[in-house]
Amino acid sequence: MKFLDQVKIYIKAGNGGDGSPSFRREKFIEYGGPDGGDGGNGGSVILKAEQNLNTLIDFRYQQHHKAKRGVNGSGQNRTGKSGDDLVLKVPLGTQVFEEDNKTLIYDFVKVGEKFVAANGGKGGLGNTRFKSSTNRAPRKFTKGSVGEEFIIYLQLKTIADIGIIGLPNAGKSSLLAAITNANPKIANYQFTTLNPNLGVANYDDKEVTIADIPGLVEGAHKGTGLGIQFLKHIERCKSLLHMIDITNSDLKKSYNQVKIELKNYSSKLSKKKELIVLNKTDLIDKSEITIIRNTARVIENKEQALLFIDFYTILEDTIAQRREKLNMINNGKGVENLLQLELLRKEKEISQNAINSLVKEDALKEDVLVASRWAIGLLLILILIGLFAVFYILKVSKQRRTANQKLALRTLRSQMNPHFIFNALNSVNSFISENDQRSANKFLTSFSRLMRLVMENSEYDFISTQKELEILEKYSPEVAKTLSRRMEYIRETFS
Repeated sequence: MKFLDQVKIYIKAGNGGDGSPSFRREKFIEYGGPDGGDGGNGGSVILKAEQNLNTLIDFRYQQHHKAKRGVNGSGQNRTGKSGDDLVLKVPLGTQVFEEDNKTLIYDFVKVGEKFVAANGGKGGLGNTRFKSSTNRAPRKFTKGSVGEEFIIYLQLKTIADIGIIGLPNAGKSSLLAAITNANPKIANYQFTTLNPNLGVANYDDKEVTIADIPGLVEGAHKGTGLGIQFLKHIERCKSLLHMIDITNSDLKKSYNQVKIELKNYSSKLSKKKELIVLNKTDLIDKSEITIIRNTARVIENKEQALLFIDFYTILEDTIAQRREKLNMINNGKGVENLLQLELLRKEKEISQNAINSLVKEDALKEDVLVASRWAIGLLLILILIGLFAVFYILKVSKQRRTANQKLALRTLRSQMNPHFIFNALNSVNSFISENDQRSANKFLTSFSRLMRLVMENSEYDFISTQKELEILEKYSPEVAKTLSRRMEYIRETFS
């Protein structure tokens, strides 16, 4: 079956049936009245997710899909039959986009999910619906409404529990065929797999869906080698199985090449759970497999493990050359051969110890580096918090001072109200006109003291209650006495 993961289709829901304008026509019955029935509803276009589908190829050959329209109503109040819904089956993981191919409408993530892509039109009303006490023979009826129609895009993104990734010809399809019932194309050349393949494996009484993702080449995130079409399928995989051909000369480069493509396409892909699998181990010596496995278990850092494998491969190449030299010594003494073999064994043991020391040293350096980064990060955070706190305190203090100054200014202005000063001077003028020099002098003295107190206290943000009473006494002695008695009563009550 050919694979297709994107298609553009046209969908049209059925129109509603028209209402009937019928009247009763029976023998011996005059003015039988209306008996027109309603029209049936139009069928809708429904998309449904199916488990056994893994391609959109069927929509390539049929791109126009229309549901049935509703039947018109008829006499004797018979309602027309509704049109049948059109159910389009799509693979699990299909996404529905609007005509712009950017706006996501729906995403199928469960088997059996249904989505009404286009609603059918409502049936029209027959003339029976319009009968009333004032209109006994209505001729009015309505036509059925038009069903919805859209142009939509369907995009398939494979949903799997495990996605097998790696470079071309790493053995991904072979693994899928070995552990599932899938039958992918397998051959000893690159780009054998051009489309994702799905398989189901039974493990611990559970079904595990596995996807074979085509090999990723350098520049895949830019579209090289259909890379973008392959990478989008990896987005829906819960975890990744990164397969590496152990016969490659540079295993670290093989690993990083795929990781770089994943990260450049989406940072989320590089953070997925990953299991590294070294394939084609049958092509190397059994002793190498044992050492590689034991080392990979000990070393938690994946990059360090790959570095070790590279180092070990170089070492084994050297040992293999020396083995060939020993095989060429056919005429020598047995003791000499034994000594050579023992020397080779000890050299390999010394090299293995050197490798272990190197691995431990690298692990220690990594731990120290991580700890230093954490310490620097915490220090920077504390400095930023301190700077923010100082800035906040200064800002609040400045705002408070500004508010107090504004309040003091408003208070001074209210106290120095021109109307108040005018009345005070007018009172002095009345005393002078009445030749009451004594009262005029007394009033001027009190007014000047009041102004002086106001001016002196306006420099402060807060003043004591005693000073406030003193100012009030200059303004109105009676009010000051009353307020003083009340404050004295409050102090005695709560003391």
